[in-house]
Amino acid sequence: MAKISIVTGTNTIERNMEHIVFHIASHLDDANDITLVGAYNTSSRIRERFRVHAPGQPPTSLPGLGLAAKTRLVLQYAKAHKPDILMAVSGIGSNGLATALAGRLLHIPTIVRVTSDIFVIHKYQRPRKKQLRLFFKNNVAGRLAMRLADRVILLHEAQREQLVAMGYPTDKFYVVPQPIIFPERPTSLTRATARQRLGLPPEAFVFGYFGRIAWDKNIPLMAATAVKVLAQRPGAHFLVVGKGNKQAALEQALTGLPSTFAGQVPHAQLPAYFLACDATLHTSFSEGLSNVMAESLYFGIPVISTDSGLITRSLVTNIGHNAEELASLLCSDDLILDQFPKEFDPRINRQHWLGAVQGLPRQKR
Repeated sequence: MAKISIVTGTNTIERNMEHIVFHIASHLDDANDITLVGAYNTSSRIRERFRVHAPGQPPTSLPGLGLAAKTRLVLQYAKAHKPDILMAVSGIGSNGLATALAGRLLHIPTIVRVTSDIFVIHKYQRPRKKQLRLFFKNNVAGRLAMRLADRVILLHEAQREQLVAMGYPTDKFYVVPQPIIFPERPTSLTRATARQRLGLPPEAFVFGYFGRIAWDKNIPLMAATAVKVLAQRPGAHFLVVGKGNKQAALEQALTGLPSTFAGQVPHAQLPAYFLACDATLHTSFSEGLSNVMAESLYFGIPVISTDSGLITRSLVTNIGHNAEELASLLCSDDLILDQFPKEFDPRINRQHWLGAVQGLPRQKR
């Protein structure tokens, strides 16, 4: 049994991050001794299940603790507790670099995880200051973290190919997607019963969006695409599941058009919403590995997406670059249903996570 210390962000209360931290730690917990380092604001189930090392309060003047403060925290913890492995599961340019630096200084094996886009600078409607900050975190600090770490976890095999082409040694990488816990599908639930339950037109072509209604999801493109589909495809209906600060703008763009805004839906109720759809639409500027795309494929629903990154191109065949192309795909009767990757299966995913921490040399005590 290895002592594994997982370095987290200061705030792991947000739903998606809490889910990732909890389930990665859970996958590793049966065979290892797990401590979460730096999770100052986290959920009750994480605190009840795992040891959490977060002394004092995070400095309010340093968002996310800051690289120097996070490195100091990890160093102090590792010196006192001597873990076998230091591991960062988020924030490659902050948590990842702090973990890799501490491991090098103390001769402890380290694992970092790449979730951010380390290949390009995000430019979409962002102020110059934020562009520069993202460039430093992802393209400078993130790449340094990968150089220093003993092992780098990637979300998809396509990332390995690109990184090896950039000069990284292939044996540094271990590919394992984030845990996705898929809601159970009742055996009696069909498309017809799902639509009846949700009050959707039984014979309509229903295309759905699931997730945050926020600027990074390119809501203007989503609205423009939906308007074109609703105008061009008789009987079409747009289902929106989620909420966000751009919801009012999307609702305004669809005023008077056949659409349903369901708001935030409990995880256990999602099967009915997915199964009510003929396709799902994704217009993000950039994605890592999208949970919603994986959930769509799990329920057998074709995905239509923008070219939002390397992994999207590897998962999805139906890709459009503007509203006209996306609408044309949604109006087609020949949508491709891409294969559901077996690595997303929770049982297989757990085995991959256990494999990700094996084979590293142990620190001599």
